Amino acid sequence: MTLLGTFRRKLMGFKVVIMRTSGYMSLINTFMILYLTLSKFKDSGAVSFDLGKWIVPIFIGMIVGIGIFGYFEMYVWGGYREETKINYELSPSHPDIQDIKRKVDEMYEKEMKKCTS
Repeated sequence: MTLLGTFRRKLMGFKVVIMRTSGYMSLINTFMILYLTLSKFKDSGAVSFDLGKWIVPIFIGMIVGIGIFGYFEMYVWGGYREETKINYELSPSHPDIQDIKRKVDEMYEKEMKKCTS
């Protein structure tokens, strides 16, 4: 594989990681909203545990959980493999997509001949 091909492959892998990370960041945002909600409950007296003492272990546990889930998604459950397969099936070079494009072009040409005659 050429240097450019290797660079492109690494860049696409990095893109996938960034897309997944944005999804994980939304989970962290959800956690922060949960923290704010729990702090409001604590202020009103509905929750009786020390939120300041438990927030860091909960946050670290959530980050570790996200990492474990990401590992399982990538390597155990085959998420990356399925994404690659779907992207190939939807790419313009896939034979079925080329066949559909050819048929649509034929229908378009037939309709254009009807309109011009």
